[in-house]
Amino acid sequence: LQPQFDVVTLHNNIYYFPQEQRAEVLARARSFLAPGGTLLLTSSCRGSGTLGLEVLNLWFEYAGFGGPLPREDELLGQLREAGFDDVRATRVLPGQAFRAFVGINSATGPIGSLPARATTLTTAEEAAS
Repeated sequence: LQPQFDVVTLHNNIYYFPQEQRAEVLARARSFLAPGGTLLLTSSCRGSGTLGLEVLNLWFEYAGFGGPLPREDELLGQLREAGFDDVRATRVLPGQAFRAFVGINSATGPIGSLPARATTLTTAEEAAS
């Protein structure tokens, strides 16, 4: 597919990918965006101090797939590594660890420079297996 979408969304799923694959997953999402397109990603983040999220984080750390919940600064860095500009995070609910992350694909033409390993991920099902 040619980069054609104005918006790509990822909701509560980035932690299903190991930490070391997240930048390439984000780069893959960016490859679907038209120049000037926006990625919207939502996720709970580590460091909230709530017992429920701490348990969820432990489960993802030791489940044998995926990885821990992201830290806000970590995910912002992965968005930049994936080639997004104007990245930012916003707390969606006061006092909660749920964040909305936004990144802009400021590429002016077809995206031809995904990270080398990104070509190994073609679908979420393949990435999860």
